[in-house]
Amino acid sequence: SEMCIRDRYYVKIQDTPVNVYFSPEDSIERILLKRLRKAKACVRFMAYSFTSAPLAEELIRLHKKGLSVSGIFEKAGANAKYSQYIKMKLEGIPVYLDTNPASMHHKVMIIDDEILVTGSYNFSKGADRKNDENILIIADRDIAGRYIEEFERLKPR
Repeated sequence: SEMCIRDRYYVKIQDTPVNVYFSPEDSIERILLKRLRKAKACVRFMAYSFTSAPLAEELIRLHKKGLSVSGIFEKAGANAKYSQYIKMKLEGIPVYLDTNPASMHHKVMIIDDEILVTGSYNFSKGADRKNDENILIIADRDIAGRYIEEFERLKPR
């Protein structure tokens, strides 16, 4: 398959645009905030660790604006000191705890059913400033759809 590289962060694989970023050097939190601000209809997330207040604040802002925002937190991390679970729940966002007895290790956001964010990056300050992490931002409805299926599978009934 033909691949054309545009710049350091962008590659097109067949017809699918893919952006690749690495922390700490690429300020992934800032990149995710910019992506979230462009959301038009809905955001779903699945998070092993979600302690980033700026990302939570942006999701709350989108929710208050009328977008559909929902998320699944790994149960073990949801009560951690800086977890954003309770804050989002109090703001009325439908957030759920993973019911799987093992760890749900996903680090995923799906924006408007077509932008998939995934990789090793937890939604946390440590991931943003300290650890070596990566994210892929893939603009593909079919790939995003597979992750929506996983979200629906994990969402407690």
